[in-house]
Amino acid sequence: MACAENPRTGKATAFSLRPTWRLTHRPQKGTDNKVAKYVTLYRWTDEGIRNVKGSPTRVKAGIQKAEAMGIKVLGTYYMHGEYDFVIIADVPDDKAGTALALAQAAQGTARSTTMRAYDLAEFEAIVKMMP
Repeated sequence: MACAENPRTGKATAFSLRPTWRLTHRPQKGTDNKVAKYVTLYRWTDEGIRNVKGSPTRVKAGIQKAEAMGIKVLGTYYMHGEYDFVIIADVPDDKAGTALALAQAAQGTARSTTMRAYDLAEFEAIVKMMP
């Protein structure tokens, strides 16, 4: 636990420094129930780079597994730089997203960072909620 000053009250507030990776989107009652968009950045492990030629086959298999779980993969891109590839997907619920992330991690060929992404309209709604 760590402490920081709450800018509203001026009092010290405790918070956790422990990272979390849980997917958190749940449509609210009365909304259009849009699925959440997620961006997942991947880095190959030592095993993944040793078997890099098999990466396209593994990614295609992963896309098929995702689609069977109701996840719609919108794009897959291999990249230069800090991350090796990225996948952008519409994820229907926390359980499907978490199950897929765990299955991918269990393969041992890549480590990932998953982030919730908001389109402009969603972000405008979020900003309007600010006090």
